[in-house]
Amino acid sequence: MPDTDHLPGSNLHRGSSNFAFTLHEQVIYETIVVLPLPSGKVHASPVGVRFTGCIESGKETFEAIVYQGAVIHDLLVHARRCIIQFPALHQVDVFVLGFKDLLPEYAGLQTKDENIGQSPVFYLPFLKSIENFFEVRVTDTIDELIDDRVSRASPDNDSATKIMMETVAAHVRNPHLPPFCRYPGLFVEFLVAASRAKMLDPRTSSWNALLVELHSMAENLKKIAPLDERNRYIDSILLKLAS
Repeated sequence: MPDTDHLPGSNLHRGSSNFAFTLHEQVIYETIVVLPLPSGKVHASPVGVRFTGCIESGKETFEAIVYQGAVIHDLLVHARRCIIQFPALHQVDVFVLGFKDLLPEYAGLQTKDENIGQSPVFYLPFLKSIENFFEVRVTDTIDELIDDRVSRASPDNDSATKIMMETVAAHVRNPHLPPFCRYPGLFVEFLVAASRAKMLDPRTSSWNALLVELHSMAENLKKIAPLDERNRYIDSILLKLAS
């Protein structure tokens, strides 16, 4: 399919019913952010990016929380621009790029010269294997403290930066590929876990452990997509189990 370049704000990627590539407001999408290293090599890193809507000019806006100490943090703060690529479901193996130290051969294959393209506006590198990508600029940064031991960049680092961005150019080469979001899979996992409740005695520790697990999953789901209509089913299930 030929490259479809268009101005920010086009309904090609903002919820049009005619295309599968849509971005829903306040949803976190799992993306690959790409920038060059000072050495000239390509650095591609998985980053959860929240679509925050559109400003008056029609430009899409995004935000991402990136942990200080991570290579992609320093690159973004310095360059003030980047490529955001949107893998589809069948391309989730690309998130292995988050394990460059453990699987250097995979990262090396993905970022070989023949697998890298150059964006037409910022002349930044992108992975040819992921067809849909946006060129964005950083509009603001806010330093934050994150109380989350699991997500810290290192055991002694709880500092992160919220990075706000807006689209300069969008390149949707295959509008039939929806961007990947963790919500649908986690929603099914929630339902599967909740179905175990009928087999448990509410007076047991197993029941209490299940409720803790379900509430944790519900919290994560609402973080990923706070406006998703399916959240009402989650609330109803939790309410019924608590009664």
